[in-house]
Amino acid sequence: DEYFEKIGSELARRWEPDTFHEAAHDVLADYEPPEGFSFASLTQWAVNREELPNQVNFHSGFGAPPLVVYADEENRFYAEILVWFPSRTAIHGHGFSGAFRVLEGYSIQGRYCYDGEEICEGLKQGELKPVGLDFIAPGHVNAIKKDEGFIHTVVHMGRPSLTLVVRTPADPTTKFQYEYFRHGTAIASSR
Repeated sequence: DEYFEKIGSELARRWEPDTFHEAAHDVLADYEPPEGFSFASLTQWAVNREELPNQVNFHSGFGAPPLVVYADEENRFYAEILVWFPSRTAIHGHGFSGAFRVLEGYSIQGRYCYDGEEICEGLKQGELKPVGLDFIAPGHVNAIKKDEGFIHTVVHMGRPSLTLVVRTPADPTTKFQYEYFRHGTAIASSR
């Protein structure tokens, strides 16, 4: 509980909407999780709480499940832990900004850039190019830039993997969050 509160308090102090992904990256890199943090300790933390923060993404299907562990009082950002069993995400961008830190497990991340044009609302055609491949182990921290600033896919291989994500709610200036396909089509996956 103290770990999540420290992160949340520091991010509230550093709050700047345009550079939130940078502050989130730095805070997650600077604050080490408690020693021995695991799926079992996360479960115990949740069970022992009188009240959990509002679970804004519980039915999103992203994470199995996502568990909000901190919510900013002014609703500017929140922190959630995504629980991943062996799986792979679609290649996707983000309708929000923030950062993530792997707490347990490991993954392989493919990063991409995209150059395309809108064909019609919610559909783009262009070129998707791979730009990097990362082995992600506990302690890895990555900034999340909104829109096409951070396009990636992640193959989760832990049993489970735990990822702490600090993020803004969906950005109202971002019309769509896209899912990308290797042949160059991008389809809006959410608003």
